[in-house]
Amino acid sequence: IGRYGFLPETLQPGTVTARTTNVSRTRATLRGVLTGLYPLPPPAVAAASAAEAAAPSGGGSSVGSSASTMAPLR
Repeated sequence: IGRYGFLPETLQPGTVTARTTNVSRTRATLRGVLTGLYPLPPPAVAAASAAEAAAPSGGGSSVGSSASTMAPLR
């Protein structure tokens, strides 16, 4: 991803479109390809990100960050 710049470094909703047939093996293959390109963070990192997003900040407005997750294929 980083070497050629064809795809974004992180998966953001609406930036990558993937298509597959409704056959379970092709859906599983696509899920594996996308997981290889955009692996999920380890559970400890995801939990820490969720805790940061939920914690109140000392300033006025806050913008929280959350761990990226992949939507299930239907």
